[in-house]
Amino acid sequence: MLLDRSDDYDRFLTNLSKLCYSPRLPKPFIVPEGASYSREQGMYRRQGDLGNFVQQNETVRTILMAAGTSKAQGNVVKIMPRLPKTWNVEVNDLTVPGSEAKISYRATCPENNVQTASFSIENKGNLDTLKFRAGPFTCDRVTVNGTVVRTEPAGDARWAWITVDRLQNGEKYTFNIRP
Repeated sequence: MLLDRSDDYDRFLTNLSKLCYSPRLPKPFIVPEGASYSREQGMYRRQGDLGNFVQQNETVRTILMAAGTSKAQGNVVKIMPRLPKTWNVEVNDLTVPGSEAKISYRATCPENNVQTASFSIENKGNLDTLKFRAGPFTCDRVTVNGTVVRTEPAGDARWAWITVDRLQNGEKYTFNIRP
């Protein structure tokens, strides 16, 4: 995921979700130690220890990474979602690691290089700046709320950084991103 190979993490997160959700079991949301796949039946089967802290911790960290959360660095918080195709993310009242601020945000995965995102921060403390990495895109530039922003290559796609300086408590920031 950290290599920004969106095709790879698309498959990875989709399969991880299939492993961790089994609707017919008494505890449908649980992380297995391992899994196997039956081609004849077209299904995954959990194997090994269920709910082991090590596997659960790895899965939660992976989901937080997909959602884009990161630790505040100084007065800056960065949000860098790595979403599978067709997935969206919604985070509510998450305490920003490294600060006392709480952030809520929604972001869609781009479709035809079109993406929307919105953010709000409460109890911002010393946080002054929000940096949101939009994408993945296939074009060299996008328009963000009417302003042209160049995209940068990383991994197998292109990404655009959107910066909000002078954050205000409770203010909602919305980005409409178009090719």
